[in-house]
Amino acid sequence: MRRIVAIWAVCGGLWLPGCGGGGGSDPATLADSDRAAINSSATMLDLYGQFLSTFAPVVDVALNETRQGGGCPAVSVDRGTGQVTITLDYGTGCSHSADLPTIAGSVAVTANLTTGTAAVALSNLTIGGVAVTGTASLQLAGTVGSYSFDGMTVTGNLAFAGEGTVSGSATLDFTPERAVILTTGQLALTPVEGPTTTVTADDLVMDPLNNGSFLPEAGTLTIVAPASVGGGTVTLVVTFSADTIEDGTVTVTVNGRPAGTHQLPGLTD
Repeated sequence: MRRIVAIWAVCGGLWLPGCGGGGGSDPATLADSDRAAINSSATMLDLYGQFLSTFAPVVDVALNETRQGGGCPAVSVDRGTGQVTITLDYGTGCSHSADLPTIAGSVAVTANLTTGTAAVALSNLTIGGVAVTGTASLQLAGTVGSYSFDGMTVTGNLAFAGEGTVSGSATLDFTPERAVILTTGQLALTPVEGPTTTVTADDLVMDPLNNGSFLPEAGTLTIVAPASVGGGTVTLVVTFSADTIEDGTVTVTVNGRPAGTHQLPGLTD
């Protein structure tokens, strides 16, 4: 599987070309601190996308109630009065695809069919060997009698062992091929190393089954990160494309000014 590995560059507090935190003349300078913020945000977004992938079988069940029993994961459905619980059991480890990380443990989604809310319970969940803990809930799309997991909003505060945390909410759509689209999202990304950023997702398309990667193939991510000089923040708008899947290339603007392209480091097969 392709995986982002963040490489950190340090400006050492010096005012040097490329260390301006988005400062300088037009076009904007893409500072080392800006690159670090983009890299760390992409790393945490990759992990968040892996977590969201665990919900793909829930959508399959909603569309086809015969999707129960064995496979990866094993799926069980328990219907009660006004609610339904869908349990996705990945056992000691299996994967949706040979190119994607192994998932172990289980995820249980209990939906209230009156309110359209759903509680998510994680049990010994690991993705690619990384333990995932924390809380998450869903707000289903639609109205009473016609709720749908397609278009749901996921809200949570998740910790990825040794990597960092992701908190906030995102609204998801799914294509017939089960690509995940973050139509909107407001997330706080806190890696173990590197800057904490707040990000806004706009129609980010992740197609891991076809791309073997959770990197977006389209859409934008607006990143608000600490500026390296003078305090305050810098706003980076990162646009993903087919080139991102090919070699990690994204285009970037800094505080509304063009800054060219950036290549996400450590992209390997």
